[in-house]
Amino acid sequence: MCVVRLAGDLDLATTPQLTSYLREQTSTGPAHLVVDLAEVRFMASTGINLILTAMSNAEGVHGRLHLTGVTDNRVVVRVLELCGLLPASTSTKTSTNCSTTPDHD
Repeated sequence: MCVVRLAGDLDLATTPQLTSYLREQTSTGPAHLVVDLAEVRFMASTGINLILTAMSNAEGVHGRLHLTGVTDNRVVVRVLELCGLLPASTSTKTSTNCSTTPDHD
């Protein structure tokens, strides 16, 4: 299992670096990829594309995607609802064991 905790903006400036990071972290082929979105404050279309990429195990990102920290984050809930992704994603309130946080300069 690979657990990643995100904070800040998921947009054109951050998603290419995050995609590379997820590719690297999941290169061993974990069964599950847990992404904590509790501290995401903005999600652009590139952030949605990143979620779709992870859901489909595309671009070298591996593991069954589980989204956490969604239900208490109104920004993320709204975007996922508008895109029709909320029912398809595995969502829980929080992640209790976040082992990795990518650095965003």
